[in-house]
Amino acid sequence: MLRRLVLLAFALVAMATAHAAPLADGAGSFTTDDGVALHYDIAGTGAPAVFVHGGPGSGSAGFRVVAGELFERDFRMVYLDQRGSGHSASAANGDYSLERQVEDLEALRKHLKLERWTVVAYSFGGLIAQSYALKYPDRVRAMVMGNILLDLGMSMQSTYTEGLGMIPEAERPVLDDKLPLPQRYFIVLGMLQKMGLSWQLQYASETSKQRAEARVAGRDLGSNRDMGRKIFSGHPGSYLNDLSASTAKIDVPVLVISGQDDHAVGPQADRFAYPKMTRVTLPGRHNPFIEAPDAYRDAIHAFVKRHRLR
Repeated sequence: MLRRLVLLAFALVAMATAHAAPLADGAGSFTTDDGVALHYDIAGTGAPAVFVHGGPGSGSAGFRVVAGELFERDFRMVYLDQRGSGHSASAANGDYSLERQVEDLEALRKHLKLERWTVVAYSFGGLIAQSYALKYPDRVRAMVMGNILLDLGMSMQSTYTEGLGMIPEAERPVLDDKLPLPQRYFIVLGMLQKMGLSWQLQYASETSKQRAEARVAGRDLGSNRDMGRKIFSGHPGSYLNDLSASTAKIDVPVLVISGQDDHAVGPQADRFAYPKMTRVTLPGRHNPFIEAPDAYRDAIHAFVKRHRLR
């Protein structure tokens, strides 16, 4: 009997040690079951959290450079470059579906031998993070959703409406509302980019824009943009589904951070119904971690402390 208890004690210690094994600092990679090599970076202290970047297809390095320090005080951050993004490889089979992105996240969790983690998402990454939490609820400890969209159509409509008003009246195109929304969206976005005005959808001031650009200048952010091109060159599939109502099904603590003038996604957070939601609205547009970094950091720290996530 004593021998059995001793063996059981050793087994429990071994399990605890395996669960608590720290993630190694720096870059890593693994290959998915359909043969795509995915890149990730790890930094920070605290409980593990995976970052789901936006874009679509922007990669995670830019976010890490400008906002990583706001999270790494409280989380052991895993910054994944999604397939066809940043430093990760493209999908030879062209599969960039929402469903495939969810499986890539789960494959990464298994690769890192983590039981659960916090899911941190930004912008377009909200669609992937929300879908992951719905499919793998037992693997999600908490969620931090920054300026996310869960309704791509609403985001495109908000960007189109606000963007059209940014174009000087003399040059503003007259677009028939019967034109498909994606077509109107890309016409306006293209004009804003050509005029050098598209940054106004991201930042409330040119100073904020310059601060962000200075941080990423000279950095290797990865050059793969295949995911973003492929999603919009074909049919976006499940990315078009409005996931707002599904927020009521997520039974973990969720921090929702919004920019008070974020017209890139619109007032989507008003429709979120996470049962354990903490909602914080900060000055700025689509990047409040640049425009109100101290308040952003404090919101994360308070959330982690309140729910004992560290």
